[in-house]
Amino acid sequence: MFAFQQLQINAIAEAAPPQLDRLMLFGFLTAVVTLFCYWEQNRRRSFLLPLAIATVGMAAYGFMQGAWPLGLVAIVWAAGTFRRWRAAKTPAAQAMKPTRDLTNASLALTKTESRLSRLFGPMRSNHDM
Repeated sequence: MFAFQQLQINAIAEAAPPQLDRLMLFGFLTAVVTLFCYWEQNRRRSFLLPLAIATVGMAAYGFMQGAWPLGLVAIVWAAGTFRRWRAAKTPAAQAMKPTRDLTNASLALTKTESRLSRLFGPMRSNHDM
């Protein structure tokens, strides 16, 4: 038994470490760019399009490596990010848009009725029937 364990240890020690090939480098770079753009997307809207492009790259990496679930999730994520990029308005246009202040109206509603009664109508107990 000891000799078998020694053979396993020797086989592990002699195994070559994985080499960094082009596919692995591509996956690493797309993951780094995706994380950076995801981190910066709330600060600057200009990072939404690079985020969508980087997630498409992650999807391509997932499919090329054989991890197709990663590719599918990345495609859905890229589509949602691209949609958000197209719907994003410039900060100047948002500043000119009039906003409604609903804080007083919502406070009045919460004082008089519960959230359940607003969703489902007035609640009646079994004794009321």
